Amino acid sequence: MLLKSEEDAEDIAQDVFTKLWTQPEIWTKVPNLKPYVYTLTKSTTLNFIKHKKIELAYQEKVIEKALSKNFLKQKILSMPYTIKKLNLSSN
Repeated sequence: MLLKSEEDAEDIAQDVFTKLWTQPEIWTKVPNLKPYVYTLTKSTTLNFIKHKKIELAYQEKVIEKALSKNFLKQKILSMPYTIKKLNLSSN
């Protein structure tokens, strides 16, 4: 199974049929529609998976950055008052 949710599979199926519906000229140009639909579905699925991986990597970076900021902020707040004042005023 390539996809992790039924909802993702439904979204891909909807994308494929929308593409077919909005481009009816394909129906007359392609001699056998079944292999075309299969290939279109496969490429749409692979593109979806690729996009999800990129999206997840970005989210991980954002979370990592947020966590590191909170970590630094906690460290600064745990410092003695005079050092905190120096560090906070340099921002």
